[in-house]
Amino acid sequence: DEMKEVEDKALEEIKEELKIKPKTVNDVKLGTPYEYIDSEIGKTWILHPVLVTLKKEPVIHLDWEHTAFIWIGSNELDHYDFVPGVDESLRRLLEQ
Repeated sequence: DEMKEVEDKALEEIKEELKIKPKTVNDVKLGTPYEYIDSEIGKTWILHPVLVTLKKEPVIHLDWEHTAFIWIGSNELDHYDFVPGVDESLRRLLEQ
């Protein structure tokens, strides 16, 4: 939404939504952006996959946008309901 580098926006979002500070980030991996067409609402999204690895397991503090969280493996994605594109974004990042 804003004119920022994708990496900067990703770090801002994990700080805002999870209270994870940038100094605890070990690496930020950027995937190739792609289009996702949401036919239910008639909108095309440009997704920018980002994978952030941390130096250690963080203490998560959720903001108002979330009610709960769990840690799962990438092989467990089929068992959960996510926003569209999460599975494709993760697949693209892990294949790089």
